Amino acid sequence: QGISDAPLQSTRAEAMGGAIPTLADDKDAVFENPAGIGGTRWGKTATPWVKKLYFPFVAASADKASASLIKEVRASGAIEDSTVGKAIVDANAGERQYARINAGMGLVLGRILVVPYYDNQILATAKGGGTNLIDFREVSTSGVAFGTSATSSDESLSLGYSGYLASRADLAGEFLYDDIIDKTARAKLMKDNTTKASALGHNAGVTWRMGKRANPTLAVVLKNAGGTKYKVTSGTGEAQTVAQDLTAAFSVSPQLGKSGEFSFSLAADRLMDSDVSFVKKYHAGMELLLFGAGSYARVGLRGGYNDAGASGGVTLNLGLIGVSAGVNSVDIGAGNQKLVEHRRVGEVFVNVADF
Repeated sequence: QGISDAPLQSTRAEAMGGAIPTLADDKDAVFENPAGIGGTRWGKTATPWVKKLYFPFVAASADKASASLIKEVRASGAIEDSTVGKAIVDANAGERQYARINAGMGLVLGRILVVPYYDNQILATAKGGGTNLIDFREVSTSGVAFGTSATSSDESLSLGYSGYLASRADLAGEFLYDDIIDKTARAKLMKDNTTKASALGHNAGVTWRMGKRANPTLAVVLKNAGGTKYKVTSGTGEAQTVAQDLTAAFSVSPQLGKSGEFSFSLAADRLMDSDVSFVKKYHAGMELLLFGAGSYARVGLRGGYNDAGASGGVTLNLGLIGVSAGVNSVDIGAGNQKLVEHRRVGEVFVNVADF
């Protein structure tokens, strides 16, 4: 639990607690709602052909325990001194560590998007009790996300499709601390315990803006349509399937003067999974944008809430360079069990087409 199946990390969605399907555009829209690829509410005379050229973007997230452990390891020299490292591992027994790096380049031409990407996620929990064993999982994925959308002449109705090719290496098991930090031993355990697999995932979405006053908007999104099936190409692990997910959302986005917009959004996901309680399905979010729409706004302030707690973040888009930062609360409990993890999220992107 806790490994994201989304090919691209969305700091905007995370800051809004996941309540973004009616508002997502471009890179965020690939998985959140492909109907937003190419932007929303541009106006007939304001649509550039080359809308974005990410070169590159880098997003990252880490839970509080992981950030504290990294700081402790660096300060104590635990990488060079295994005795110190073992003591730190034992002292952090039972504390779950999570970290993610998501990077890529991308191009948005009109309403067509192509994004080659790389994603790496790590989960680790020290067993403790003097064993120096670590329950470790690392999932590295590379591939290409792509998609397109179409909109009505008045931009009230948008339909979109996105897909992603994924080649994944999944390393999982219980390993000794010494083997993880030693290059030779780590290479061997990776060879012996890594399962490689590939898949092609499909997503579809529709967005309906029901009126111009306050922009009331409905969205329905089907993620991993039919289930995304990973085919094992090497290793001894079992083939995995990412279940399809039906999401519905509603938002209102009144204008604030000539240069601002405020959005309030409600969303519910996993609507086809009757085993998940309703409280784990709902999401609420809000967004204040200044000087632009969606991810094109120069300033964005965001907040969100779900069963795991509150989330929030800020974006500054300076044209050529943009940065986002925030915190995200995630319920990683299996089934209807509740296990909350608070993650720090951030993103830096260079957009050579938007300046």
